[in-house]
Amino acid sequence: MEKGWISLNRSLLDHWIWKDSNELSKAEAWIYLLMAANHSDKPKKVVIKDKVLECGRGESLRSLETLSNDWNWNRSKVRRFLKVLEKENMIRHASETVTSRISICNYGTYQINKSESETHLKRKRNAFETHSTTNNNDNNENKTDDADFFFFGIDIRTLNQRTRQGKQRTKEQLIHIAKLESEGITDY
Repeated sequence: MEKGWISLNRSLLDHWIWKDSNELSKAEAWIYLLMAANHSDKPKKVVIKDKVLECGRGESLRSLETLSNDWNWNRSKVRRFLKVLEKENMIRHASETVTSRISICNYGTYQINKSESETHLKRKRNAFETHSTTNNNDNNENKTDDADFFFFGIDIRTLNQRTRQGKQRTKEQLIHIAKLESEGITDY
């Protein structure tokens, strides 16, 4: 398998395919911890049982009982798994008065901050627009089936057909923009 990374939307944890799992695997439990971590640079204040706690970047506040319920594991299995992750320097686990604080080690390798992400995305987009080619065969097609215009749930005919420089966008560029918009990215 090729190396690299993908981004996963945290809403995956609410999706039926995730919730349909009876008992999470260790890999799924690790992904859960990554997704549950605070990804904001600014610490969040969280109230748990009338106690205000700060949750920093890469940290999660979850009790063993919550993890046990979410993963469909018993508390003993959760505790053992967290100890293994701690021993492997993947997390730091600390007990708070009302919950547990789980800190992901090297969180920045899993979640780049927004400005780095935007810069990377803009570079990819510029490269895509610069290197796109026009396929004249696309102009010769007479099909007008609506399904040919829907990508990632977006009708590409509704997108801006011109680049900022006034050039006509290719179908490939419009599909790429539809993909970005489906991911919630609107600055392109």
